[in-house]
Amino acid sequence: MLKLLAYPKPVHDQLMIELPCLNGFRNREVTTWRAEDIDFQHGDTLVLDAKKHKTFKIPLNSMIAAHAEKLLDGRREGYVIVSTSNRNPGKPLGPMAVWHVWRKWAVKAGLFNWRAFSPIVGRRFFAANWYHRHKLSLMTLCMVMRHANPGMTLEYVNKLIFYEDLKKEFLKFQFSFLQEDLESTPNIDNLHDTVDKVFASLLQQAQPQLRLQISTAKPKVRR
Repeated sequence: MLKLLAYPKPVHDQLMIELPCLNGFRNREVTTWRAEDIDFQHGDTLVLDAKKHKTFKIPLNSMIAAHAEKLLDGRREGYVIVSTSNRNPGKPLGPMAVWHVWRKWAVKAGLFNWRAFSPIVGRRFFAANWYHRHKLSLMTLCMVMRHANPGMTLEYVNKLIFYEDLKKEFLKFQFSFLQEDLESTPNIDNLHDTVDKVFASLLQQAQPQLRLQISTAKPKVRR
C-alpha cells in the first residue's frame, strides 16, 4: 500500500487513493466530497456517510488537505474530485471511477496481485494502521470510521494484518521452544547458527523414528 501511495501520479488520482488510505473514506464518499465542507484553517472536514446518508465531522489528514487545496486552485464550492476526461470535463464521478483509478495505478506501480487493491482495502489499511501499528484508541477509530459500534470496528481492523506483524509473530512461534525473547535476539549470524543447531538436533532425534517407520512399513500391493 505504501508503494502505491508513493508512486508518482497526478494529484487528482493521488487524492482518490489517499482519501481511503489516510482518512478512511469509502469510494462513494470520495466522489461526493465537497470543497465547501473542508475547513483548511482547523484541519477538519465534513463527510457525507455513504451508508448512513448523514454528514459527519472528522479530522482531515494534512497531506490530503494540501493536495485538495492544490487541486481546487482557489475554488471553494462543488465536488473536490470531478471528471478530467475530454468528453465530460468537470462532471461528477461515479464510485466505479475510483475503483478504476486504483486498479490503473496498482498495475503501473507493479504491485503483486494488483487485482486485490481497491478503495475498501485502502479503508482497511487506514483502520489497521491506526489500531495495530500505532496502537491508538478503538473508540476514536470507530468515530473516524463512523461505525455504529466498536465491535464492528474491531471486526474491520482484523481483516487486514501487516506482513511485518505476521512475520514477527511467526518467528515468535517458530522459536518458542527455545524460550527466547525475539526482542533481544542476537545478530542475524548468531540467529542462523542457532537455527542450524536446532534443526540438526531435531533431525537427529527424528532419525530413529524414521528408521522404525521404514523398517515396519508394508509395501502396498496393487490388485
